[in-house]
Amino acid sequence: MATKISTALDDSSRAGIQLELKDAAGATVSAELITSINYTWSDTNGNVINSRDNVALTVANPATIILNAADTVAENSIHRLLTVTWVYDDTVLGTGTPKTEEYEITLNNFINK
Repeated sequence: MATKISTALDDSSRAGIQLELKDAAGATVSAELITSINYTWSDTNGNVINSRDNVALTVANPATIILNAADTVAENSIHRLLTVTWVYDDTVLGTGTPKTEEYEITLNNFINK
């Protein structure tokens, strides 16, 4: 089940989303232990928006995802899914441990109210 982000993004606006990446136990993962971070931006039916499928990010923690105005257009739905996958070295689970989190984000639809 996706984690709901309480702050909505404005329709057709640029936005930065900052996420703290945590391990399976809930502890923040040091950026030095992360080998890759990727994200996909889609609607709730799984349709990828603006070719934002498996986009590689610069490794950092917190990770920052920048969306432009075309990414946040509220045409058919005001609900979006941000799926973030990172690979890190875990002291218990081992090297190259993948983790995926899904976030539900709402768009403020000012145009089509």
